[in-house]
Amino acid sequence: MIANAPEAYGPFRDDCSPTERARMLGLLEAFVYAYCGGGNPVADQLARAQSGRLDDLVEALVGINALPAIQRRRVLGSYGARMSPQPRTITNGKAKGAAA
Repeated sequence: MIANAPEAYGPFRDDCSPTERARMLGLLEAFVYAYCGGGNPVADQLARAQSGRLDDLVEALVGINALPAIQRRRVLGSYGARMSPQPRTITNGKAKGAAA
């Protein structure tokens, strides 16, 4: 929708469905609240962007990119960790490495 470049991620990719985009933006919004505080305007931008309007998406992306470096790293690092596929390590009802 915004970018078709290799560096486009999450809700800013062209191939993202509206439902998935809203879910991803909500997750980013939660991380912004956690790391930057509820009064941060980027959280409001991400909430508005869930409507799917292009202008709101662009504003949210610009807002994320304008966060101070440490906050941006924390937000995007947590987002990336949450969105990465997690391998299943449970076998026979027990977590791998658990005592028998």
